[in-house]
Amino acid sequence: VVLQPGVEYAVWIDYAIAQGEEGGVLRMQVGGQLLEKSFPAATAGWQDYRQEEVGRVTLDAPDPVEVTVQAKEIANSALCNLRTIRLVPVR
Repeated sequence: VVLQPGVEYAVWIDYAIAQGEEGGVLRMQVGGQLLEKSFPAATAGWQDYRQEEVGRVTLDAPDPVEVTVQAKEIANSALCNLRTIRLVPVR
């Protein structure tokens, strides 16, 4: 998919969290727009992935779009296993 300026995109992540690691917060910037995702519950383990929408962004320029990810808060020793980030056009 070629990203287009002026189009709204849903930002989805594919992640896993082990028991005892829930409670962290992920901070993500997509094209300069800030999104945050809290993880109040664990999945069934580090290999049990779930997909969730983090938020929505509207891009100012065509690709490439810079995406940065960092841990805002870590509950214990790790935030999550982050497998993919997808930008899906909102229709």
